[in-house]
Amino acid sequence: MKLSSLLGHAAQLIHIIRQSSRPADNLVSEYCRQRKYLGARERRFISALVFASLRAYSLAAHCGLASSGREARAQPPAEAKQAGRRRARDRHKEPTAENLMLVASMCLLGNRASVFAADEELQRVTRAADRLEVESLVCAALAERLDWNDEESRRWAEDCIDRWQTLDAEAEEILRRPSASAENLKLLATRFCIQSWTLATWCDFMSPTHSRASAEAADETKDRLPEASADMTSLRAACMRAQALLAAAPLVLRVNTRQTSRDEVARALQHNGIAATQGRLSPAALTLGRRVNLASSPLMREGVVEVQDEASQLVAFAMNPAPQWRILDACAGAGGKALHIADLQKDAGEIIACDVEYRRLREIPRRAQRAGIRSIRTVLLDSRGGVSAKLPQSLLPWREACDAVLVDAPCSGMGTARRSPMTKWRLQPALLRKLADRQLTLLQAYAQCVKPGGLLLYATCSLMPQENEMLLQRFLAGNDSFQADPLAPALARADIVIDELAEDVGWITLSPENYGSDGFFIARLRRGSQED
Repeated sequence: MKLSSLLGHAAQLIHIIRQSSRPADNLVSEYCRQRKYLGARERRFISALVFASLRAYSLAAHCGLASSGREARAQPPAEAKQAGRRRARDRHKEPTAENLMLVASMCLLGNRASVFAADEELQRVTRAADRLEVESLVCAALAERLDWNDEESRRWAEDCIDRWQTLDAEAEEILRRPSASAENLKLLATRFCIQSWTLATWCDFMSPTHSRASAEAADETKDRLPEASADMTSLRAACMRAQALLAAAPLVLRVNTRQTSRDEVARALQHNGIAATQGRLSPAALTLGRRVNLASSPLMREGVVEVQDEASQLVAFAMNPAPQWRILDACAGAGGKALHIADLQKDAGEIIACDVEYRRLREIPRRAQRAGIRSIRTVLLDSRGGVSAKLPQSLLPWREACDAVLVDAPCSGMGTARRSPMTKWRLQPALLRKLADRQLTLLQAYAQCVKPGGLLLYATCSLMPQENEMLLQRFLAGNDSFQADPLAPALARADIVIDELAEDVGWITLSPENYGSDGFFIARLRRGSQED
C-alpha cells in the first residue's frame, strides 16, 4: 500500500478519535476490522502512528502545522463533547489537511523526539533504505494528498524539522536555568506534550516547599501558571514525567501462579517467537518485547495469563491477603484485581466484586472460570441514586464485616496516557475537582465495610495529586478511625522492594519515568480496633 494511503488512514483515525469519547484503542481496532484489505504490517503502522501523533499532539502541531503557515493549537480541542450532536457521517469524512500534516510531521520527528520509531516502521512498510529516503517518501506522500508541488513539500519538511530543533534546544536551555517563567513553562509543556496547567500542578506538588499535609490544598487545582518562577528541580522532574508518557506502553502479562510459574510461561512464549522479560517489580509480571494478539492463545484461553500492567499488579501484593479473608472489591470493573487477589489467596477466601457497570461486571464469571477461580461472587450496584457516602443497600450485609476493602476508584486515568493519549488533553481542572470529590465520597461509603482492625486499600491509575495524596489527606482528616498502614512490609512479603518507599509510609505513586509502568497510586490504611 502506498504511503499516501497509509497517512490518509491515520489522519482519518485521528479525526474519528478526536470526536469520540470511546477509548482510542477500541476505535482503532474497529476501524481496521472494517477494512479487511489492510494487512498486518499496515495495521501496525497505522496504529503506531496514530497513537504517537496523539501522545505528542502539541509537538506535532507546533512543528507540522506552523510550518505550513497554519496556526498551531497547543492541544486537541475537546471535540468529544460535541460528538453526540454531529451527524454520524461526519465522523468518517475525508481527513483534513491539518490531520494529514500532524501524522506526516510525526513520521519526520518521531525518532528525533523519542516518541515513535518512525524510521523502523516506515522502512518496514515502504522498504526505504535510509532516513533521507524516508523523508523523501513522506514529502511525496503528503504532496500527493494535499496537491502540493515538490518545492512546497520539501520546504514544509525542512521547516518542520527546523522548528523541532529550535523547540528542543530552547527547552534544554530553559531547564539549565536557575529559574523559569510562566512563558518558559508554556514552551516546556509544548515540547513535552502536556497541558501547561498539568505540568504546573506536578511541578508545584513535587516542590519541597509544597505542604502535602494541607487538606485545604486539595481543592486548589492549578487553573493558572506560576506568576514568576518555578522550583527547577521539581520542574525538571515534572518534564521527565511528561516525557515518559510519550513512549508507547509495553504489553505486560500477569501469570496465574496457581497454575504455573513465570519461567514456564516465558519459555512457552519464546517457543512461539515472543520474547518476554521478567517484570521489574511484580513477581508475577512478564513484559513482552512486542505487541501481539494473544486472544486466541492457549495461555489466555486456559487462564494461565491475564493482560495487566505491572503497577496494577502491585495492588494485590499491597493487600497481602490471608487465605481465609473476606474481601470487598468495591469498584471491580471486569475483575482483573479480584482475580489476582483470589490467586494470592489460593482461591480459599471470599471475594465480593461489585460495580455499577453490568457490561464490565459480567466479564468476571467468565474470566474466573477460565482461571479456575471459584471464590468470587459479583454484586451489581444500583447507580440510579448517584454517588453517595451512604453504603449501598445491597452491601449492608457486609457492613464492618470485611477483612479488607479495595476501592480502585474511577479516576482521570492520567497514568494510562500512554495507552489512552486523549486523557491528558481532555482533562481540565474543573473535571479533576469533580473526580476527586466523587472519589472521596466512594471511599467514605465503602470504608464502612471494613471491620475493626481491617484494611482499606485505595488505588487509582492517576498521576494527579488531587486524586491521590491530597485526597488521602482529606479522607484521613475526616475519618480518625483510619490511619496509614506501612506499605513496604506488605510488599516485602512478596519479595517486592521499592527503594523510594520508606518503611513507615502508607502509600506510593508509581510512575512511568521511574519504573516503566503505568502511573498508579496505591494506599494502604488500617482501621483501628474497637479497643483503640
